[in-house]
Amino acid sequence: MANTITIRKEKYKVKTHSYRAMFLFEEVAGKSVSQATTLKDNILYLHCLLVSCNEDFPYDFDELLDVMEEETELLAELQGASSEKKR
Repeated sequence: MANTITIRKEKYKVKTHSYRAMFLFEEVAGKSVSQATTLKDNILYLHCLLVSCNEDFPYDFDELLDVMEEETELLAELQGASSEKKR
């Protein structure tokens, strides 16, 4: 199941479950998603979700942080879109 979120007026897919995102997180963070305990870990995982679900995702991690500083509701939207329960 994929949800969409809007970042700077562009829509991007966010899945509730993605092996690609988990693999990418493990590669970048050097630990499993189950070991993600910090805010940085959680935002890094959300970035991995966006990258793995959208081939054309234009933001690297630091750029996403900059966008999140401008669009303060984005973190809550990302967390909601990535954790919605499957029906």
